Amino acid sequence: MPPSASAAATAPQPAPPPRSAGLPPRPRRAGGGQPVCVEACPLRALEFGLTSELTDRHPDAVRSILPLPDESATRPNLLILPSPAAERAEKQGGSIVNRTELHL
Repeated sequence: MPPSASAAATAPQPAPPPRSAGLPPRPRRAGGGQPVCVEACPLRALEFGLTSELTDRHPDAVRSILPLPDESATRPNLLILPSPAAERAEKQGGSIVNRTELHL
């Protein structure tokens, strides 16, 4: 193998650009469509919209629930309808055990 060929094969390759680099705006959302994850959810368990509209439609929704970290740690724009098991864990003093893993 010529020396130039082996040098080219072992030379470090530049990192690929970030995924968002050079991508056009998302026409699905710009046109008022739903995100792909919402459309693809087989149980229709996901909704997307303004937080105010979602809280009006789901008054029992919460912003944080075990085993997720408290909303003050992650500032999610997320509403969750708690399951009975999650509500029991919350009422009975459940907690996140490995706070280091979550950088809390």
